[in-house]
Amino acid sequence: MHPLMIHELARIKIAEELEYAERRRRYRAATQDGTRAIDFTRLVARVRLIVAPRGPNRGAPAEA
Repeated sequence: MHPLMIHELARIKIAEELEYAERRRRYRAATQDGTRAIDFTRLVARVRLIVAPRGPNRGAPAEA
């Protein structure tokens, strides 16, 4: 393989590795500060209100 080709392939590989490292840094920075776009505490509470039974005798559906 020609030395210029080896040099270009190495340069491309290094650029890919640097981009990957930058993405990992951004990911870590975004997850470390603890802020989230979705408030999962409220979301879970709302889902439980919808899914969970609302009374002690709520088993079978009432007949009309």
